[in-house]
Amino acid sequence: FFSFRPSFRKTLAPALHRSARMATQMPPDEERCLPSSRPHGQKLAPPHHPRGASALVAEIVGQHGKALCNGSGTLRDAAVVLMLTDRTAGIVAGSQGRVIGAITENDILQAYSKGTPGDHPVGAWLLSERARMPGVFAQALSVGARMEITEAGRMMRAHSSGDLACRHLLVKDEAGHLQGILSALDLARAVCSLSPESELRCTMDAGTVSQVMKPAGAIPACRESATMGEAIEKMVGSRQNCILVTDGPQHFGVMGVFTTRDALRAFAEGIPLNVEIGHWMFCLNHRMAPRIVAADAPLTDAAAKMASGSVHHLIAVAGDTGDVVGVMSSSDLAQAIGAPERTVGCSC
Repeated sequence: FFSFRPSFRKTLAPALHRSARMATQMPPDEERCLPSSRPHGQKLAPPHHPRGASALVAEIVGQHGKALCNGSGTLRDAAVVLMLTDRTAGIVAGSQGRVIGAITENDILQAYSKGTPGDHPVGAWLLSERARMPGVFAQALSVGARMEITEAGRMMRAHSSGDLACRHLLVKDEAGHLQGILSALDLARAVCSLSPESELRCTMDAGTVSQVMKPAGAIPACRESATMGEAIEKMVGSRQNCILVTDGPQHFGVMGVFTTRDALRAFAEGIPLNVEIGHWMFCLNHRMAPRIVAADAPLTDAAAKMASGSVHHLIAVAGDTGDVVGVMSSSDLAQAIGAPERTVGCSC
């Protein structure tokens, strides 16, 4: 077996240099509209909300850093920046520092599935019909920083279907300056900061993973001997952000889950699409245990597991047998936050 990590390190340095150079060249007026990136790991203390209070988008969006990408940079550069900042979407700035859109993990997944070369310009991708968050969509996908997270969840729910479904929102302050990009995982983190007595926290405590997860049969699956290209094609074709990897037919013998984050890393490393997916996951010491959650666990427990592990997908298992019964994503949780009336009512 061989490791792919050295290729990622080689890709890292030039991409970082280009991103840093772009940030220093931005004009002062636009720099105020584009907050600087904060490296992964440098995080602020999460806000605590007293009884009855609800979290605001402004309190969440800046807690875990921001990704800034250059429109003249490459898709591989963008993938590396998203990996380093541990974000699922990044703000894209043009030659004059102005926002021209955003690049997401799903953009990279689409590019990877079609064999798009890593040196394809980000700006050119945003002009293509496959882009998830081009500049022309900015207004429709923008929210105010003072919006409550339940309303943000409703907006994510409204944009969750279709070929160009988007699970991110652009956050602007009262002056219209872009503050960052809100992801579904950010909403999971927000739930963890709520007071136990708050209405939303109480609703999430009463709801369970099984109520919002996708059943295992609805999630694409592939054998560990399948190629990366075959697995990614199934993900794109089923409009799912993950695929179960098994050592048996259909959904028997689940060994792990391959997600858009894994595809992002593989694209950044330049992994060929004909590499076996099980082999690649083995080389990365891919473990399923941190992603396992009981199907009858409260939604707050699932949110805490996502937030602490910075993962968007959990594998739900039956409490009595340990069999895999479904997958819960941060998007599923965000939709539950946006539609609490569809979740078990509060018992507090």
